Amino acid sequence: MIDPLLSAAAYSHPVHQIRCLETHISWVILTGPYAYKIKKPVNLGFLDFSTLAKRHQFCDEELRLNRRFAPQLYIDVVAIGGTVEQPMLQADGDSIEDAVALGQALEFGAVARTGSPGTDQHAGPRAALY
Repeated sequence: MIDPLLSAAAYSHPVHQIRCLETHISWVILTGPYAYKIKKPVNLGFLDFSTLAKRHQFCDEELRLNRRFAPQLYIDVVAIGGTVEQPMLQADGDSIEDAVALGQALEFGAVARTGSPGTDQHAGPRAALY
């Protein structure tokens, strides 16, 4: 399902340089104006994203928790509709997956270039949370 989301046809808004960043638990699709974080269907014991319902629940929780500190960044939980072969963001009809919609921040670009989200230039704001 991820490969078709790397096409502008999957979005109802203009996109620029679509890229995908991948972690052990999610994919982040960068579209230019927005980023979409999709949880992988995994169960690692300490977290369980194995069902669509669980992934939706954790998207809602991520939005609830992080919107408190970055309301301009965390926009909404959006449905991915269509089919696995032709997914569409914010499509009408049944959801085949969910994603956390984010305003694409400069930090996503920095992470993509450096490969390390915890570099010193980002440590100050994050350190205040711990």
